[in-house]
Amino acid sequence: QIKGQLQGGRLQLAAQLSSEQGLMSTADVTLPVDASAAPFKLAVVKDRPLQGDFQAEGQIQPLWDLFLGGERTLGGKLSAKIAIGGTAGDPKLTGRADLTDGLFDDYATGLKLRQVSLGAALNTDSVSIDRFSASDSGKGKVTGSGQVSLLRDGGGDLILNLMGFRLIDNDTAQADATGLVTLTRAADGKAKLAGTLNIDRGEVNAAARTGPNIPTMEVVEKNRPF
Repeated sequence: QIKGQLQGGRLQLAAQLSSEQGLMSTADVTLPVDASAAPFKLAVVKDRPLQGDFQAEGQIQPLWDLFLGGERTLGGKLSAKIAIGGTAGDPKLTGRADLTDGLFDDYATGLKLRQVSLGAALNTDSVSIDRFSASDSGKGKVTGSGQVSLLRDGGGDLILNLMGFRLIDNDTAQADATGLVTLTRAADGKAKLAGTLNIDRGEVNAAARTGPNIPTMEVVEKNRPF
């Protein structure tokens, strides 16, 4: 449900989303606009200040499926309170978001995270991950922390500690690893992984990797003697 009201060069929007799974989220935003009735015109002014807030409480999966979805699934209980400021062209977010009893699946790699606990603070230009822990579908665990810049050319880093954690689990391979690694994203968007990982256990299904792949061609013979 979305409601809007235009008054004095400002557009006030109020949105509410709820689901049968127990999610309740609300957003209230006031946008600066350039509006006229004749001719009709309504455009957001990007260099003027905006203000608003966003709150969410409950299961995150409906929000994830609505806006992201695809080959990854994210679930768990979300608690978020975020203030919105800055301008429409350069919005600033401050607040906090926490995820508990979470799960994450990446179908391409077979990565499975269970019992996910994540805490993040939004500080205008960056996100500080002060708490992250999860287990795999077996006995492996991973913990970490880090910081990600929200600036256009900003970078970030995430330190992960893996303890017998299953990194890959698909038809092609399985791999459990232990070690401390740092994932760094540079300003140009390129990522670098540094550290030492010991592969505690690994299996590769050669048949699945090199399965039959023999091309077929139709051949038409010309001038063939009878």
